[in-house]
Amino acid sequence: MDKSETKKIGSQTLQECYEKQMKYTPSDRRRQKFDKAIMCFLIEDMRPWGPVEGEGYQNLIRTIDTRLTIKSRTTLSREKLPSLYQGTLI
Repeated sequence: MDKSETKKIGSQTLQECYEKQMKYTPSDRRRQKFDKAIMCFLIEDMRPWGPVEGEGYQNLIRTIDTRLTIKSRTTLSREKLPSLYQGTLI
């Protein structure tokens, strides 16, 4: 859709609305920054892993940014923790 075909919905274009619904890719810097922030929150505050799968936590994350994919505690502990430890999680 070129700019001449762009339709406005309120103050947003259809393209902007569509882009807001797309999830971040794993390589997206915002996604990586969010993953690191969650890991630091859990580790620095010595939080348990379980609540990240709770409905309240998931609702909070969706409220912050609907494009974020919520990781399971298994993914966080098996993939993100080792990469944070090795310094590869940006």
